[in-house]
Amino acid sequence: MLLIILSLFLIGSLNGANLLTYLLNLESISEKGSKNPGATNMARIYGKKLGFIVFLFDFLKSFIPLYYLKMTMISPMGLSLGLLLVVFGHCYSIFLRFQGGKGVATFLGGLLAVYPNFFIIGGVVWICIFILSRRAWLSSIGLASSILSLALSTDILTNQYMIPSILISVLIIYRHKNNWLTC
Repeated sequence: MLLIILSLFLIGSLNGANLLTYLLNLESISEKGSKNPGATNMARIYGKKLGFIVFLFDFLKSFIPLYYLKMTMISPMGLSLGLLLVVFGHCYSIFLRFQGGKGVATFLGGLLAVYPNFFIIGGVVWICIFILSRRAWLSSIGLASSILSLALSTDILTNQYMIPSILISVLIIYRHKNNWLTC
């Protein structure tokens, strides 16, 4: 189990934006725009195509291992902790001196693997807010808030596996603090 925990954190620590800028010999995304190594900053600085590639990478790095673990019958609590570790690794990457992205794409990939209903609801919330506001950060906070509300609406005493989703939602809202504090 310790090997699984460590590997999920390491997989989460792989940063799609920094890997892509390195492979394409571009200036590090951590030095440009908002300096956030995520899909939104990548799309803003280097174009929507590269932003989408980063989103897909960060999405799949959580979806693939967590879906595999789900198929191998790991417990719901184990899956939830795995989701927390992948997102935490993304936000506090050991390869980026414990800096990282905001965790939204990684969270979405893990939600699809672990809680597909939450993924659908959160995805619809993200899309609706984005259509209305054209602000990815506001959409991300809406996504995290909707998942937080869903997780809190379950009976935490009988469903402790919701606690990691609550922690991730709060982490994503916190990671966007520079956006909502400057409104």
